[in-house]
Amino acid sequence: MDEFSSLDARADAQAMAHFHHRAAQELLLAYQSNKEAKRHHASGAVRAALHHARLSLSHSWAAYACLSQVLEKSSVLSAASWSDPGAMPGGTACKGH
Repeated sequence: MDEFSSLDARADAQAMAHFHHRAAQELLLAYQSNKEAKRHHASGAVRAALHHARLSLSHSWAAYACLSQVLEKSSVLSAASWSDPGAMPGGTACKGH
């Protein structure tokens, strides 16, 4: 493996980690917004409940978009690793899963 493919693999891994982290943050915000919507609904504040439900939906979609990018990138990397087993650090085996 040459220096450039090693740097590319590291950059790809960092990008995927960033998208995973962002998806986790978005899911947390979706969960919190959903809890607020439930609380407002229980107290009869329907407009506030709808607002928080929409926020929850927006955060869920943002998390979905992040995870879709991760899946797309991982399928590209997986295809590259099948054609060149030395293209990714650690080879093609998925350790721990």
